[in-house]
Amino acid sequence: MTLNGQIIGQAERATRTLLERHLRDSGLEFEQWVAVNQVHTGTGGRRALAARLARGLKVDDATARATVESVIDLGLVAVDEEELTLTPDGLQKFALVSAAITAITARLYGDVPPEDLAVAGRVLALVTERANAELAGALS
Repeated sequence: MTLNGQIIGQAERATRTLLERHLRDSGLEFEQWVAVNQVHTGTGGRRALAARLARGLKVDDATARATVESVIDLGLVAVDEEELTLTPDGLQKFALVSAAITAITARLYGDVPPEDLAVAGRVLALVTERANAELAGALS
């Protein structure tokens, strides 16, 4: 079997569906989870987070800003002098979802040889880089 867009899409959709099942139980939408995860890694303020969401999720600026506001409104993210941090509730959600992702990852990737994962990672990173370059050119 040769890697192509259909195989990549099927893998992405299947794994995202597994994550979304857990997110539904936790009360988060996928985009909100991405925002919480980004705040956990340190993103700066609202504008910086919205820009990262727009680029990473390939959504428009209004959708990205609405996602940022939604996690603030849910009480998961606090704003202090334009610096975003997770609230205690946000940290708890982050820990729960992260644990679920760790378990999913172990089930899906656990018995795949590390060298195969390394090759797949390099190929997918290259495909992503090229697609993003084409998207950037189309937006210019």
